[in-house]
Amino acid sequence: MLDPLACLRSYTTTLKIQEELNKLKNWEASSTSTLGTICNGLSGLQELYKCLDELLSLQSIQQALSHHQHEKWVNELLDGPVRFMH
Repeated sequence: MLDPLACLRSYTTTLKIQEELNKLKNWEASSTSTLGTICNGLSGLQELYKCLDELLSLQSIQQALSHHQHEKWVNELLDGPVRFMH
């Protein structure tokens, strides 16, 4: 059985990842490329990687990945962020 607290952490982290992806998309669409906006974009990218690291370090995610269980759930969870990063 899945731990409700772990599910909440996973959900919260996933929302944070989506928020960071949206920030990066907006930054990318911006027509200005000043030093400040580039630094903001790099900070956003750093935050995105921290969130992904946090998500992938959750025990429930580790178990799902290592046992290939809940394959559909893992694919859906990672679909958006991984697709954006390609």
